[in-house]
Amino acid sequence: MKIVTKSFFRYAFCIYIVLSLSIVSCMKHRANDRHDGDIIEDVSDKVKGFDSEQFDFHSWANIQCTGGKIFVTDSQSTDSIIGVFNASDLSFKGLIAKFGPAPEEISVPGAVRYDQTTGLLSIFDYGQMTIKTYNVDSALAYKPYYPTTTGSIPSGRIPDRYVGLNDSVGIARLIKMPNPQSSKRGGYDQSLCRYNIKTGEIDEFDTSERQEGLKTLFAINAPKDRIVECAINNDLISIYDINGKKIRDIQGPNYDDSGVVKGVRFFTHVVTSDDYIFALYSGSDDKATNIFGELIHIYDADGNYIKTLDAGTLIGHIAYDDNSNRLIIVCEGSDIQLAYIDLNEVL
Repeated sequence: MKIVTKSFFRYAFCIYIVLSLSIVSCMKHRANDRHDGDIIEDVSDKVKGFDSEQFDFHSWANIQCTGGKIFVTDSQSTDSIIGVFNASDLSFKGLIAKFGPAPEEISVPGAVRYDQTTGLLSIFDYGQMTIKTYNVDSALAYKPYYPTTTGSIPSGRIPDRYVGLNDSVGIARLIKMPNPQSSKRGGYDQSLCRYNIKTGEIDEFDTSERQEGLKTLFAINAPKDRIVECAINNDLISIYDINGKKIRDIQGPNYDDSGVVKGVRFFTHVVTSDDYIFALYSGSDDKATNIFGELIHIYDADGNYIKTLDAGTLIGHIAYDDNSNRLIIVCEGSDIQLAYIDLNEVL
């Protein structure tokens, strides 16, 4: 009996150790994604609106904060397309970039890039397939103001949502339209690429491991040389180095490894600070509202999940201001158009 008992306890102890290590291993893995449940913090009382009445923009306007300025791009405007705000005091500075088909106008606004060292703002015009550049201070001060055409956009393989790394090269979402001679009809393929706005050269990232049909958006963490890519049609975040080598995938609880999820919109926008990733999330199949996010998932720069903010309102786009450590948000379906969340209060 004693021998049997000792053997039994040795066996039980070994099973306990194996199970314990397995549980710890799983916990370590799952703590890096959201499989073990979101940590949701209600921050609706911390959403502070600010004056934007002089620029009454349409739904789903894009927002960018850089170089002490906030740029709100209203792609549906039939007048001036971009509203400029001061990031420090959130004051309205004025409107620039006239809508229209003329060479000095913007017909279909796309990516916007501001160079704070020169004060120049470049706008991708996908209607005229050109890049037009404005001196922001001059454009605000003088009317009329005529921008300079500084580049052309290639057709067929279109660099979208460009984010500059220097004065000529940046990262873009590459939209690849099907060849007219191809049997493939309806839709397009998508990946990430390096794009030279001066030469038009496109260097597409390796897509051999990319899920077929994946549609994404991305942000750049320049100090850490990271690219953060969030999927629109799957619960997935991928992190790359600046040359396009994948570092890791972060699969959310609704990730489907058998294929993209039709009818559901997952991530709707993403921005980064030096230390954090802020991923705007919908997760809804309601086509009327799922283009907007309801939650802001926060990860550290390595992709480890921290918590989720519930702003209590639908959000179109978000931007990060490094000087004030604020998230600037575009509110949808609300009396407030623009608001901010002081991250010093939540992180």
